Amino acid sequence: LVCREWRNIGEDPCLWREVEVTLDCGNVELTKSVLGFRRFLFLKKLTLICGPQTKYCKCAKHLKEQEEQFYEVLSRIMKQKKTEHVALNLHPTILANITISNFHNFIAFWNSLKVLRLKNVKLSNYQMETVLMRMKKESNLEELCLEDTNLQGISSQILAEALNKLVKLEILDDVKISKEQLQTLFKTMSNETNLKTLTLYRGNEIDETEFSDIDPCDFANGASKLSKLSLRGHISLNQLNALFKRLVESSHLKDLEIGYCASFYHNEFLCSLTNVNPILFKEAIHKLDKFALKYTGQCSAGWRLETFENIPEDDMKKMHLDTAGSRWGVATDNLPKLMKLFAKLESLNVARTGLDKLSEPLFKTMMYGSNLSKLDISNNDLSHINPGVLAISINMLKIVKMENVSLSKDQVKHIFCNMAWCTTLEDLNISRNDICHVEDDTLAVAVNNLRKAQLDATNITINQIVKMFSKCCEQTKLSLLSLELNQELKHLIYRDNLLLLRQVDRNINKLIL
Repeated sequence: LVCREWRNIGEDPCLWREVEVTLDCGNVELTKSVLGFRRFLFLKKLTLICGPQTKYCKCAKHLKEQEEQFYEVLSRIMKQKKTEHVALNLHPTILANITISNFHNFIAFWNSLKVLRLKNVKLSNYQMETVLMRMKKESNLEELCLEDTNLQGISSQILAEALNKLVKLEILDDVKISKEQLQTLFKTMSNETNLKTLTLYRGNEIDETEFSDIDPCDFANGASKLSKLSLRGHISLNQLNALFKRLVESSHLKDLEIGYCASFYHNEFLCSLTNVNPILFKEAIHKLDKFALKYTGQCSAGWRLETFENIPEDDMKKMHLDTAGSRWGVATDNLPKLMKLFAKLESLNVARTGLDKLSEPLFKTMMYGSNLSKLDISNNDLSHINPGVLAISINMLKIVKMENVSLSKDQVKHIFCNMAWCTTLEDLNISRNDICHVEDDTLAVAVNNLRKAQLDATNITINQIVKMFSKCCEQTKLSLLSLELNQELKHLIYRDNLLLLRQVDRNINKLIL
């Protein structure tokens, strides 16, 4: 540094408080030292990883050392009293033999935070209930994310009361939670809750009917207290009717995401959604700001048409349809209706769907006018689509993900020529497609017209890279550029290219090589 004064300014804790430190078994000693640095006195975010996922954990002795280091770091963090956001991914033994004093420190640490993410954290039922009892009485915790955690042995009432004190709750995959606990959670929520955002994903340990066993009135009343609800699992017709009726009457819910998998639920959910009163469904969608439907499985698209075709176009703009991994079976006479539905949506994900005969009509529909602004069509074969149709439709969108879609030379050239000339595109992921045949100047102009560009594994040439970087130094809109897995990157080590690379790195917020 130039002088001590500049060093003091550069190490001001206020400038470093948004930095996120990750602690694992390989850098624990360094991290303990780092936490003592003046610049990290106001550190807000921290990730702690201790367990078999790291190469350093080889035996019981190492685990014992990790356990001691974990509590030492925990003690240092608590002394700082500024850390608000912590993610924990620990080996089960780290907390298994915890001493009473360390456990009380852990409870205090838990409840001093604002955001806590727990993965693979194994506490006994008694320990978890003790933590939750403290959460009920006095806690700063506002957001909690649980993953790969067992909750089944905990009192349903204690769990429900503690979780409803939060503002945001995420219960993700592989969380063991009983039907009774879910029922009590929604019943308590329907009476009184601080929750604004709730995410519940069906994990490997959750029975496929657990959501549907929740009382429809409690389900609807609890959901109506939230502003955002995201569910992945089977929901019954009675629950859907109760939820949509509550939405129409009076509700705070503005963002609803429902996800399911037909291979698990034997099309029961498809029947439930199709059999909802169409007028009720239409009015409920009108009350929402966003409705996302995530579907994985195999069935005809008829239910989608029946469900959505009567919804006004302004309300359809709020909808996001995610059918990634589905296999579309659509009769030819239904294609125009399906394309009309797609054209009304704002966001569509049809990745890994084997589009075949659907892809050409989809892009023609987009070319002649649609509401679509976001499209994910990755891992489909698009090589048979007319290059002009594909280029025009892609450049009429804002966000496109078309990774590994087997684009031909002509298709790639048309896409980037249109992008260089006139485009509304802001974010493009065209990774795992060959773009080496695009003219250097055309590619440079096109990419620098974007806000985010992901060109990983695209066989891009060194001349294309240099032209693109030179244009970036002159004028660019880019905030992110990713060029991973490209062999020609090795030529950037030459002196002239290195100087160019440094200048590009200053112009772009995030450059990934």
